Parts: sequence; structure tokens; C-alpha cells
Amino acid sequence: MSRDIETTLIGALAGATASLIVNLLMGSWKIWQLHRNIGFHPQPPTGTRGTVRIHNGYKYPLNNVYAYITIDHVLDDVLEPPEPFDSYISRNHLYKVQEDRLCWSSTAPSTNPPVLDIYAGEKQALDIVNFDPRGQWIEIPSEKGWATSQDSDHVRQMKQNGENDGIKKSRVFLRPRKYKAIIKIVSKDTKAKEFRIEIDPTNREAPLKALD
Repeated sequence: MSRDIETTLIGALAGATASLIVNLLMGSWKIWQLHRNIGFHPQPPTGTRGTVRIHNGYKYPLNNVYAYITIDHVLDDVLEPPEPFDSYISRNHLYKVQEDRLCWSSTAPSTNPPVLDIYAGEKQALDIVNFDPRGQWIEIPSEKGWATSQDSDHVRQMKQNGENDGIKKSRVFLRPRKYKAIIKIVSKDTKAKEFRIEIDPTNREAPLKALD
């Protein structure tokens, strides 16, 4: 092999290696910046519901974003859902809320979707909790939405007709007290990010509080 060819091959290899390293570094930088710029903003209560807004503060979109909730509670906190509604966690299906999916407040591509994209600079509302006006329970939604968003008579009729697949279930109904929880935001574009919160049904002005 001539010296000129050898020099050319070495130069090409060095260029390819440098390009690969730059691309890897740029990819790592993008992942880090997306993670770093995920914002978490509790909102004033809307009616009986507590929500937060998840902010994408970076210049690239967050795609396929899911949200999960873990609540620090005991099994005795779990209640039977108010009739005629249903929940995935109940006295008959008893376990703790541990990294269970929530739903978004958006109506697209469907009402309360479990997953959506958050574009650069955009904020999307995330449903966290619903407070019973009579103070008998707090409701945590599932990826299917809110059980109590349905008309109770319609739910009864659907059950009588055996149309159970069309009925929304919440995640759980809990005793109305103060809870600590963790919200995990997951996207295919960056690593998961967690936020610690407090759920306080007695705080009418700020029932959701960020603890980080």
C-alpha cells in the first residue's frame, strides 16, 4: 500500500471517528437538555380537580410522553368506589398505587389520553386528583380517565346491558387525607424524570404542592 493511500485511509478513519464522537456527544447533550428542561407546575384547582402542567422548556419535542404516579399510603386508605363507579384498585382488588399510569387533560387524540407529545415550549395539563365535594374520598384517575366524569344513570344502564368495556375506571378512591406522592414523566426522547408532590384535600387554594 502506497504512503498516499495509507494517509488517505487514516484520514478517512479519523474523520469518521471524529464524526461519530460528535454525533454521540450531541445526542447525549440533547437527551440531557430535554431531561433538564422538563418543568412541573401545580395549578390552582379547577372545580374539584387538581392538575399540574408539564412544560417542555427545550427546543426539541418530547414524544410519546407518559405519566405515572406512586402514592405513599397504606392499604386501609383504599376505599370502595362510590356506586355505580369502578376503580382498578379497590377493597376487592387491594394493592398500593405504585407507578400506575395517569391521563392527560387533553381532548386529542381522545378525551384524557394516556400518552401525547409535548412540543418545544408547550405546556400540557396532567390530571392528578379529584376531590369529592362532600369530603368522603379523593379519586386518582387511570390511563382510561375518570370514573366520576360519567353520568351515573348511564353507567348503571351500561352495566345492565353488559357493556362493561365501555365504562371508564379510575385508578383508586382513597380516604381524604394528606398524601406524599411521586410523579414520573417518561418519554422515548430522554430518561425519566421524577417530581415529589403533596396532595392535601384540606388546602383549597393549593391542593397540589411540589416538594422538590
